[in-house]
Amino acid sequence: MADQPSDTDSVHRVVTSGQAVPELNLRHVRAVIIAAQENTLSAAALAVDLSQPALTQGVATIETKLAVRIFERLPHGLRLTREGEKIVIRFRRALDYLGDGMKSSTGISRRQNRTENHLTLVQVKALLLLSETGSIAAAARMGDLSKPAILRPLKALEMLSQIELLEKNGRILTLSRAGHRMARKFRLGINELIIACREATCQADHISIGAMALARSMLLPVALAELARTAPLARMNVVDGSARELFSALRNGVLDLVIGALRDEAPPELRQELLLRDRIAVIGRVAHPLAGRRPSLEDLAQYPWIVGPHTSYLLERWQQIFDRASIERPKAPIQCASVTTIRGVLTRSDFLTLLSRDQIAIEMATGLLAPIESEIPDTIRTIGVFTRKDWLPSALQERFLTQLRITAKTLHTERS
Repeated sequence: MADQPSDTDSVHRVVTSGQAVPELNLRHVRAVIIAAQENTLSAAALAVDLSQPALTQGVATIETKLAVRIFERLPHGLRLTREGEKIVIRFRRALDYLGDGMKSSTGISRRQNRTENHLTLVQVKALLLLSETGSIAAAARMGDLSKPAILRPLKALEMLSQIELLEKNGRILTLSRAGHRMARKFRLGINELIIACREATCQADHISIGAMALARSMLLPVALAELARTAPLARMNVVDGSARELFSALRNGVLDLVIGALRDEAPPELRQELLLRDRIAVIGRVAHPLAGRRPSLEDLAQYPWIVGPHTSYLLERWQQIFDRASIERPKAPIQCASVTTIRGVLTRSDFLTLLSRDQIAIEMATGLLAPIESEIPDTIRTIGVFTRKDWLPSALQERFLTQLRITAKTLHTERS
């Protein structure tokens, strides 16, 4: 079989999680893994159906792009360098994800041979572009390509995987559910290649963090500030959202970790780690009519409330407080997840809400808001970090996790 054309001939750039995809030939990546296992390029060349000179050049190209030596050439074979060992771990994880993606449909690939061995980066990028944009036209615009340059590799990927990736939504071609499942695995695989390249070339590392409301007041800002001080070249992307949105982005590889309120059980495919216990209290303005008293539930029910959005913990907790006491729920004309908006309403009205004391620390210090001591005891809410079960953090990501733990411990000590 003739050597395949470069993976960069058609789709030259795509972005996943805000990062450019490294231009690595997947065939050569696969050969590096085999060469590391067999300690010889000849076995790798045979396995990927390339001539040994072509493979030698391909491996040299990867080493040049990564600016490191992967192998030491010995008289009787190859030996991985220390940097090469780390790269091969990432390469293997990348290809495992890509291989899983080729089988991600409920109608797992009907071909019995390892079709992922023939997958190209062009096809991966085309699928990710379509996944991120929603249509062939939008994918072409994002990639600065023609529509055929997006459609051709997608059709080739359909033939290779024997999975229907495209479907018509009116007159627009978009991804099928099976296509989205494949894109999810492909994105995780590409993330591994990105980390491999960044670590090998000592580039500024990147971390994408999902933040639920309860993590945004103290824990996350303190940890981010410390990481920025100790790793000034690091790039940190923080995304706010609901638990459902953030967990989906975490599973899809768009986020590296999520910080927020822990669940009774970890969500599917994720693990959770306790960092801090937070106190949820009834909050109102300092001059609220109930301030300085110890109001009953009936008293609290006489005032309007701001409650959390549908399915949120704070909404469920608010409902439980009154339902368990068989008291009619008070009026709650405002549902809101924005702490900034909530604080603005509270300071200008007699509304009440449930919030973390940490979330109003500044307003408490400046005499604008205060906890309303009542028959309702403070609710302890556990705050922690969510990660994928199969996640292997980069050096920066591991460093940030460590900083989160240190920050949580410090905050706990300060409260005690």
